[in-house]
Amino acid sequence: ETKCRDLIELGPGSGALAVAVWENLPWSLRWRTRLHLVESSVGLRARQRSRKELRHVQWHETVEAALAACGGRACLYSNEFFDAFPVRVFGRQGSSWRELFVKKSEHGVMQEKFREVNDLPDSTLWSISFAEGQRVEVADAVRLWLENCQRVWKAGSMVAIDYGDLVETLYYRRLRGTVRGYLAQQRIEGEGIYQNIGRQDLTADVNFSDLMHWSHGFASRQKCETQREFLLPHANSSHRGDVYAMDPLGVGPAFRVWHLRKQES
Repeated sequence: ETKCRDLIELGPGSGALAVAVWENLPWSLRWRTRLHLVESSVGLRARQRSRKELRHVQWHETVEAALAACGGRACLYSNEFFDAFPVRVFGRQGSSWRELFVKKSEHGVMQEKFREVNDLPDSTLWSISFAEGQRVEVADAVRLWLENCQRVWKAGSMVAIDYGDLVETLYYRRLRGTVRGYLAQQRIEGEGIYQNIGRQDLTADVNFSDLMHWSHGFASRQKCETQREFLLPHANSSHRGDVYAMDPLGVGPAFRVWHLRKQES
């Protein structure tokens, strides 16, 4: 549909998804398709290069470099890419918002402190009425990433799968927000995330309303739906993996899929 010959995966991790995507391309498309992986980690790049199925792939440290290699025309895709970006945390106090900062005490204990903020970052959050004490996150780094990306991205499409929701329901029954850590497959919340610095994965749910808001200026069309809704027209009900991915009580509604088109201006 886009007539792009280049595929770009963002944050490919182990490389397993890239292998699956490549091996499931029809031969009629595979021979004229170029696959690019955007990976900033030296260690992960080495791990990906060790896969013989990816010997034909081109690696890039940034999406700008990958798009430049494609002449600005490409289809981008990712799985759990945006939830790895840093976020700014804000807390509702009275009629205003304060930003969360963390400092180490003289005893080496990490302490939270909210400070006044002069200008709130661009976000759909501020149109929602929240209760006293509610914590929210703004992925300002994602906004900057999208701004830089669209400057060199001339045309194509993007599909992003991530854990999150639209702003209206993202913080339902989550007064402390969505920031959490994972260590040895154990979920860590609250101030416990400050006890394993450098040894855990930190993440926050993606506010898909913000992604769509930040992309409104350059997307010719875009849509956000649950993983279940996205897969339903294409899934095989007898395939175990498809059934799991669409489970209405599991990951089916927990993950969302954001897809957009960018047309050459």
